[in-house]
Amino acid sequence: MNQPLPSPSMEMALEEGRYGPWVVIVADDGRRLGVAVTPYRCRTHLLIHDIDAPPRTYGSLNLPPTSNPWLRRVVELTNGEADYHWDTPGYRTLCEQGGLDPDYHRPAFDPENAEAGEALLVELNRTNLSPGAANIFMDIVDHLRVDPWVSDRKSVEAIRHNVRFNAEYDAKVIDEVQELLSRLPALSRLRLM
Repeated sequence: MNQPLPSPSMEMALEEGRYGPWVVIVADDGRRLGVAVTPYRCRTHLLIHDIDAPPRTYGSLNLPPTSNPWLRRVVELTNGEADYHWDTPGYRTLCEQGGLDPDYHRPAFDPENAEAGEALLVELNRTNLSPGAANIFMDIVDHLRVDPWVSDRKSVEAIRHNVRFNAEYDAKVIDEVQELLSRLPALSRLRLM
């Protein structure tokens, strides 16, 4: 890989990193930073990694001084749009400007589950769920996925057990699951409740 990006004035290069491709930027203090599309289960993230001191990452509060405008826009996205997802225009634009694949390790679904799976990806990023409900819905996404990047494909019975288990400790989980399922009728066939 190790190819310069189209705008040499931005002092960036695309390289193969520890977690896949990343845009390498040298901060004003000499630290080498690698910005990578770093998915976690069904959510995508643009993370700023310290190339020389892994696994350190940076955000707005601890970012080394930099005059790189693209890196500043990455920080603005992660601060200003906490609910960004695979199809958020700002996210996609930043990836394309940096030479990154915005769909790197994006969940893929078979045609029967594509509409429900994609809608659930958006809802998971837009809705503020309790940790228990968020894990249940990430398990549902993992169950529907057909790509090789799925972390742990659970059966419907295991997901139902997780719903019951979480409901014992937090009654709000059942309400959250029912409310989100009501917005995604294609998931009713799983009969989680």
